[in-house]
Amino acid sequence: MFKIEECLAYFTNKESKLLATELDNRIQPYGLTRVQWMALYHIANNEQISQKQLANLLGSKQPTIAKLLDRMTENGLIQRIQFDKRTNFLDLTSNGREMYTKILPVAERFKNDAVKGIPNEDLLTFQRVMKQMAENIK
Repeated sequence: MFKIEECLAYFTNKESKLLATELDNRIQPYGLTRVQWMALYHIANNEQISQKQLANLLGSKQPTIAKLLDRMTENGLIQRIQFDKRTNFLDLTSNGREMYTKILPVAERFKNDAVKGIPNEDLLTFQRVMKQMAENIK
């Protein structure tokens, strides 16, 4: 018999929301959202990243990312560098680099707190299983 509590999509969604809320709570004092932090992270770690590439990395649609990037530009965290008529590359401003440097240890502590007591091989198995499940339903 089907029980929603045993459905992996239900369980992982519920736990994902819990983790996302906690990360938001830890980042909020810096004036950023979790999604802005993830964008900041990817821009910092991917030279010449385009808006489209960032959207793919974040699993979001381009119009959603455009609004996010507009806010981040207004807040002085990123800049768009026009490559050609259709492509802008994204880069951190000095304020963005400073913010990245401040939040990176917060994110690292969050990750360590979340995985405390879980053997690394279990984490690797979890990641592999989640990727396989995603592939199975594509």
